[in-house]
Amino acid sequence: MKRIFTSLSLVTFSIFLLSYSSGIFVADYTGSTGLGQGCAQVGCHEGIGTMGVDTPKLSVRVLDAANNDVNSYTLNQQYTVEVKFRLDGAVKVGFQCVSLFFSSGKAGTVSNILMPANLQIYTDGSGREYVSHTAAGSGNAVMSGGYAIWKYKWTAPSTAPQAIFFHVAVNRTNNDMASTGDSIFLSTNKVLQLPTAYTHLDAGVDIQLFPNPCNNQLQVDASYLNIRAMRVMDLQGRIWLNIHSKKDHLDVSKLPKGNYILQIESSSGQVNKLFSKE
Repeated sequence: MKRIFTSLSLVTFSIFLLSYSSGIFVADYTGSTGLGQGCAQVGCHEGIGTMGVDTPKLSVRVLDAANNDVNSYTLNQQYTVEVKFRLDGAVKVGFQCVSLFFSSGKAGTVSNILMPANLQIYTDGSGREYVSHTAAGSGNAVMSGGYAIWKYKWTAPSTAPQAIFFHVAVNRTNNDMASTGDSIFLSTNKVLQLPTAYTHLDAGVDIQLFPNPCNNQLQVDASYLNIRAMRVMDLQGRIWLNIHSKKDHLDVSKLPKGNYILQIESSSGQVNKLFSKE
């Protein structure tokens, strides 16, 4: 598989986005909120899809014991995470996935018992766990029916401070040892909401967003809060709207379709609310 290089500002050294054939890899290159840049942002590859978020091509599902794709989690329960990527002629593919709270903290634990020869786990200095392919897991072993599919076990955390985001990057290569013709695809289209018993931790006091999903206008009902500022961020932490006052509706007509965070700062503290733009 093609090797991908980047550099740090203080110490320059060669590393790979995805694994060496020896099975060693380094995090974080999923472009996840609050952490390092993804390779697509660094620009190590040139080709269609680089820096792209492509949901039709790349998807993440979190499956319960009955194989249902869930949108919220139960504390301490184990799930199967499935990363699926449409090949479109790719010769080699690789991936990296991490589950985080919005604050970038570790969310749950992972295991590669489903595909031990094809997956590996890396734990960074903050305890965040990244799942990626091995050399065997970048080729025919995971390719079938026009897709590459990787699966691993994920156990939800024992406490629920925030919603959980699954950040994933897939490296699509033609295996010619050149950057041209290769692409990185990013996705954070999988978000698990808080368990029902904990929804108040994310909802805040008397805060309602509607309609959700929204189209051109997002109504914000926070009548009893002394709001100082509001901002809208995407799931990569980029700010799209920054408002230094209280508003009861937001013009979101210029936002691309996708999932967003409305962050509200008030005299009572900070609240993060999830919403979607259609």
